[in-house]
Amino acid sequence: MVYDNGAYYSIKEKSVYKLSISSDDLVADNKVFRVDIGVPSWKSLVQTRDGIVFMDTSRVERPQLTILASNVYENLEPVLLAQQFDFSKYTWTDCAMEAF
Repeated sequence: MVYDNGAYYSIKEKSVYKLSISSDDLVADNKVFRVDIGVPSWKSLVQTRDGIVFMDTSRVERPQLTILASNVYENLEPVLLAQQFDFSKYTWTDCAMEAF
């Protein structure tokens, strides 16, 4: 689970959920935020100042290094990083991301 811009994001194997909780803790909303993106484990993502970076393995034949970054409307949008690399030649089940 990662916190960004007032909401918690839970990235699963094939989807992302967005959890919003009101400031008085009386209302909680947990909705599917995106489908067809996902990670093999919680270690496969990291929060950075630019967004949430993760190895998207939702399509086994075409894994992609991706960032969920804020767009002009302050919504998170997936943006592919390093598109020139073919990540399909590797196994990503034990992928771990770190920010430094």
